[in-house]
Amino acid sequence: MPKPTIRRKTEILLCSLILFALSGCSSLLVDPMLDPFTRSLEQQSNLDLLHDGTPSLLLLIDGLLANDPDDRALLTAGAKAYASYAMLLAQFQETEQACNYAERGRELAQALLATIPALAGADKAGPEEMKLLLAQVSAEDAGVLFWGGYGWAVWMRLQQGSPEALAALTRIEPIMARVLELDESYHHGSAHLFLGALYGAKPALFGGNPAASRAHFERALALGRRQFLTTQVTFAETYARQMFDRELFQSLLEEVLAAPLDATPHLKASNSLAKMKARQLLAQIDTFF
Repeated sequence: MPKPTIRRKTEILLCSLILFALSGCSSLLVDPMLDPFTRSLEQQSNLDLLHDGTPSLLLLIDGLLANDPDDRALLTAGAKAYASYAMLLAQFQETEQACNYAERGRELAQALLATIPALAGADKAGPEEMKLLLAQVSAEDAGVLFWGGYGWAVWMRLQQGSPEALAALTRIEPIMARVLELDESYHHGSAHLFLGALYGAKPALFGGNPAASRAHFERALALGRRQFLTTQVTFAETYARQMFDRELFQSLLEEVLAAPLDATPHLKASNSLAKMKARQLLAQIDTFF
């Protein structure tokens, strides 16, 4: 008998959602049903299938949240899924749609952050106030802090430097810095990746910090054992390109293309997207250097 497709799994889950929502027990779906389905998407290397199938997962999450809007697991899944799908759409050059999904990702990310009592209303906090609030966040909330910051950061990235996005950066940067203090290894060292990109995307004259950028990227690579290929791609796209280091740029992207997807099945989706981006960047190498 053939295995159920992602679409078929989604149909089953949506039917279950209706039953659970009517009974007022939708949050019971999170661990036994939503998590395995989410993991199946993370292990999918067919980006076209992810492009077409993910909206069903988002519909499922939104349906569950309608019944239980403060559930941390649901908010985490939603912030992560919406933001990740927005990045996939951006890679497919569907910019308007990417921004729409990123906006929903930001809403869920901010709602997730608000489940930490100290961060209720953090979206309006000034830079210094934000640091004081974050100092009250404990290590057990490192994951909530990271995914809240991630969903917010993806929205910011797709805003193309708007004033609102620049204001958000003054809150997102200390969030990621606090994640480093609480658990620098979380999600393959991705807080290091974020800060490496932030400090490496601009020249020193305009606020960049090449030395700090490289240090963050190197640490992320070490923490992720060079298996989370998004790190190499971002390292190349920001630091190596900004420093006009063609050799580093090329070696990082060739490392991505040579990495076997089956060696890290839990990272197939993100690594497949990284490979797609690496091919695109390598095709433009002569225009960059």
